Amino acid sequence: MSIKTLGGKSFLLVFALTAMSCSDSMPLTPAPESKQTEVPTQPKKEEQKDEPKNEKKEEKKEEPKDQKKDDRQKEDKKEEGRITDLDSALKYGAMLVDVRTPREFAAGSVPGAVNIPLSSIKDRLEEFKGKKGILVFCRSGNRSGQAKAILDEAGIPNVINGGTWQMVKAAKERLGL
Repeated sequence: MSIKTLGGKSFLLVFALTAMSCSDSMPLTPAPESKQTEVPTQPKKEEQKDEPKNEKKEEKKEEPKDQKKDDRQKEDKKEEGRITDLDSALKYGAMLVDVRTPREFAAGSVPGAVNIPLSSIKDRLEEFKGKKGILVFCRSGNRSGQAKAILDEAGIPNVINGGTWQMVKAAKERLGL
């Protein structure tokens, strides 16, 4: 074994010896340095440029940018008639749905709200279809979050989780509705 330095890197050279008969003895010498072979490496990504592939990639890159711009413009137009938060839902005249139990609802709720408990949302999906907006709320915002997820999964559009019924009531009063 011997250590060689080539281009600032150290290499460990190992010579294999084979058993030979006494009559076949010959001197062992290392391979000349000129016959050292380099292991080919893959060219860097920058070096692997094929003109046709790059043209296709550039075309594909441009299309999504244009497509994204078109999609954003469409979304902006949709947002004009879409409820996105508590205030816009109230201004828009969204259906107010208290998802607490009937007992909790009877103890106090938002004026104009209907009581559809979380446990019966899936059974009453027809009542939500065709509404221009739906604002769900409860005591803490947890059950209304679950109700929103159920309605979203059922394909009901424009559903907003209003959080607590007190927040919805206060927002309604603040907006003079």
